[in-house]
Amino acid sequence: MSANPIADIDTDALTALIVLRPKRASRNRHFSLFATPHAREARRRAAIIRSLVRDIAGGYGPARVVSWNAVSGGDVELRYAMPRVAATRTARLSEVDLAIARIALAARGVRLVPAAVAAREEDHARVDALLSRSANLG
Repeated sequence: MSANPIADIDTDALTALIVLRPKRASRNRHFSLFATPHAREARRRAAIIRSLVRDIAGGYGPARVVSWNAVSGGDVELRYAMPRVAATRTARLSEVDLAIARIALAARGVRLVPAAVAAREEDHARVDALLSRSANLG
């Protein structure tokens, strides 16, 4: 561990923290952390996840999952449509980002989601482990 405990947080754990516990991951409060390349990467990933969650949760009307495909490296390509705004979006997520998105949807109380994006037990376990690794931030 380094002298600065927040510098030891990995990108996956920081991404989960930004999405699920944004008050604990304040950029103003932890300015030196967010100046690092891994934190910028975590913020980028968190923005993608949050926008996907907002879309699927119905921020622009009900979303409909069009396709769900496994791609190389264990990633998943999720394609969904938002008919109210005549838009279709494709997002490529890692398994970790997908687990975070599923938990974020569940935390928002979104119940009517396609099976592909419904939270599973292994998602809860994975995200709980990520959040426990970020316990020294705050």
